[in-house]
Amino acid sequence: MNKQIKKTSVILVLVLIISSFTLVKSKANSDLEYDESTNTCIVYPTGSDDTDNIQEAFNLVTANGGGKVKLEPGEFVIDREIVVINFDGMFDGSGMEETVICTTSRDDWPHREEEYFPEVASLFLFYQTDMEERSIKVSDMSVKVKATTYDYGGFFGLNVFDIFGCVDGEFTDDKTPLNTMLKRVRISGYIAHDFPFVNTVNPWQVGGEAHVDEDNNWSFEPITGRQSVIFCKFDTVGGGPKYNSVNGNINIKYNTIRNAVVGTWLFFSNQDDGPQREIKYNIISGSIWMGIGVWGSNDFEIANNYIINCDTGIDMWGSDNIDINSNFCMCNRMDMAWDQSGDNTITDNYYSTKSWE
Repeated sequence: MNKQIKKTSVILVLVLIISSFTLVKSKANSDLEYDESTNTCIVYPTGSDDTDNIQEAFNLVTANGGGKVKLEPGEFVIDREIVVINFDGMFDGSGMEETVICTTSRDDWPHREEEYFPEVASLFLFYQTDMEERSIKVSDMSVKVKATTYDYGGFFGLNVFDIFGCVDGEFTDDKTPLNTMLKRVRISGYIAHDFPFVNTVNPWQVGGEAHVDEDNNWSFEPITGRQSVIFCKFDTVGGGPKYNSVNGNINIKYNTIRNAVVGTWLFFSNQDDGPQREIKYNIISGSIWMGIGVWGSNDFEIANNYIINCDTGIDMWGSDNIDINSNFCMCNRMDMAWDQSGDNTITDNYYSTKSWE
C-alpha cells in the first residue's frame, strides 16, 4: 500500500513539474508559436500593435517553403503595410466573427516604397520573384479599415490584399502560374463615397506586374491559375474583388457587396483556354458606379446575381463571349450597359433599363 502511494505521489509530482514547464513555455510564446514539422505559425493578439508579429510569422513560413499563418481568435491591430514575398500556403483566421484585423485610425497610411509597383498603399502586399507555381489562400477572418491615405490623384486608394505575379522590373510575355482564394472573409472600409475614387478601400486585388512607359501608358504581365472569391462580405469599399490581367479561371460566387464604388471589376482579364469563368449568386447593392464591371475581358458567365440601387447594374466595355442570364436588376439608374462588345448572350434577366452604345 505504501509503495503504491509513493508511486502515485511520484507520478503526480512529475505531472506538476511537466505542467509547470508547459505553462512557462506557453507564457513565453503567447504572441507567436511556430511548428517546424508542419511549417505553421500561430499568432496570438497582443492587445496593441501586432504588425511585427504577423510580419514575422509570414517571414518564418516563407523561409521554409509552403505552410500556414494562423491567427487565433481576437482583435489584431496593424499600423503599416505587411510585405510577403513568394508565399505559398494559407493565411487563416479562426472565423469571420472570431478573428478581426483592425488598422489603426490614421489618415496618412504610408504608400509603398518598393520599386516596380504603382504608387498605392496596402495592408498586405503579396508578390512573387520567379515563375514557380504557388497558392495564396486567405480565409475565416474580418478586416476593418479605419485608416485613409493621402490623395495622390490615384485610382485605387487603400488596398487590403494586393497580390501581384512575378515582379522583376522587365516587361515580358511570361505568365505567373498563381492560384488565389478569398473565402469567408468580411472586409469593411472607412470611406467609399468620394468620387472619383478618393480614399476608397479595395478588399482584394489580383494582377500581373504593372509597367508604365514614357507616355504614361500602363501595361500588365498576366497571371494564370485558379482564382476564387466565395462566401465573402464587403461593405463600404471601393473596387470590390478586382482582377487585372488575370487569364486564369475566375470564380466570384455567393458574396454580399454593399455600398461600393464598383461591386466587382474584371479588367483586361482574358481566357486563353479552359472553362468559362463565372460571376454568380452575388448580392450587390448601393454601388455608386457599377455593380459588375467587365472591361476588356472575355469568356464569363454572369448569372443569378441580385443587383439593386447601383448607378449601372452590369457594365461591359470591349468584352466578348459573355453569357448574361437569370440576373435580377432593379432600382438601378441603368440596369445594363455595354460598349464595343460583341458575341454576347443575354437571356432570362429581369431588368427595366438598358443601353446599347
